[in-house]
Amino acid sequence: MNKDLFDFQLPDFERYTCDQQFVNVADAIIKFETKQGGLCPEEIWNYAVRLLESLKHVSRPEITVNRMFTHITSRLKEQYQDRDQQQVEHTAFVILFCANYILCANEEEPDPNQEIIDNISKMLSQMPDIVPLFEYVETMEDEQEAKGYSVEPRNVLAKPHVETQAEAAQRIMGLLKQDIISPIVNAGFVLQPYRKEFENIWEDILADDTLLALMRKDEFGKKYNLKLVLNILGVMTYNGRVITASNNKLDKMLFPNGPTHYKFFTTETEGSFSAFNSDTEQSLVKSIIARHKN
Repeated sequence: MNKDLFDFQLPDFERYTCDQQFVNVADAIIKFETKQGGLCPEEIWNYAVRLLESLKHVSRPEITVNRMFTHITSRLKEQYQDRDQQQVEHTAFVILFCANYILCANEEEPDPNQEIIDNISKMLSQMPDIVPLFEYVETMEDEQEAKGYSVEPRNVLAKPHVETQAEAAQRIMGLLKQDIISPIVNAGFVLQPYRKEFENIWEDILADDTLLALMRKDEFGKKYNLKLVLNILGVMTYNGRVITASNNKLDKMLFPNGPTHYKFFTTETEGSFSAFNSDTEQSLVKSIIARHKN
């Protein structure tokens, strides 16, 4: 059975065309690498991206990168045994060129990747056609910018931000004010002895490391532990006597469009409807509530 002429896919190429840096170098790779019997643009780019990804996991990338040319050349020689040493080295140079080009998108001052860029540039100085390759990419970059397509600044080697306890507490508190605290207070569901302290109760809950660790778990796609929040509301309703509304009334007010969550307004510390790991954690909540009774 003959396949349709247009029955083909270019998943890698299509995926990379949303990256303006790839668009800027793709034609240059075709001219200086692919047409010389080398790899296609998406293969080169994929290797460059993976190279940079590997540098994120070493303590001294500016030193490690000095060994990359030899490493890449060796691996390419194993994979493409029909290619001679000169062809393999040229492909390695093009991969390093793309990696360096990606790094140069960072506009931080001073650039934390400058030593890595400098070390790769020293290796690229040995590439026979580095000058025409560089000039070709510059021309393509100018043409793309003239069309309104420019490279977005980025630092691909930046370490991902790890949210601190304080940042998590502040973030979750903001969400709780919007989703839980304000609606309950505005509906008049908080008993008088706790009305002024309702928000402070939640702040103290989030100030406790044990409870905050539980609260940081994403439940129901809320970016906080909604199951735990509902469990705490259950404690406030049944044990703390902070909230006057019934489970059903509270559930309908907080989730008017469904689905229902009333089963999670539980005081149990076991079972699928409880986010508490033990009675101890629930006791912490009860003690915090008790401290805020006026």
